[in-house]
Amino acid sequence: MVEHQEITVFEKVGLPEGCTQEQYQLLVDIVFRVAREYSAQTGVAEICRAYNQCYIAEVFNKPPGAITEMNFSLAEAVCDEPGLDGCELIARFSSPAGKHPEGCYVDNQL
Repeated sequence: MVEHQEITVFEKVGLPEGCTQEQYQLLVDIVFRVAREYSAQTGVAEICRAYNQCYIAEVFNKPPGAITEMNFSLAEAVCDEPGLDGCELIARFSSPAGKHPEGCYVDNQL
């Protein structure tokens, strides 16, 4: 499993609009907490601006049904966090996508 380290993607691509640095870090912390709760192995994360502002964490060792459960847990955790009120960046877990769409920044070092 990948251990959580402070993420500085925004230094490379710019902080997503509608989200403060503190909110961004809080969202990423929640993503990694949920991944740890499910013993999920994540290795690629991206901020996709092609369709909406979305932080996507790919999960390599879980079937689609488990990833769905992880997304439900993530949604609950985000809604329970008042520090994310007003943050326009969303997050989700995904199966490995292979080719990343144009407009997405991929960080392979997670």
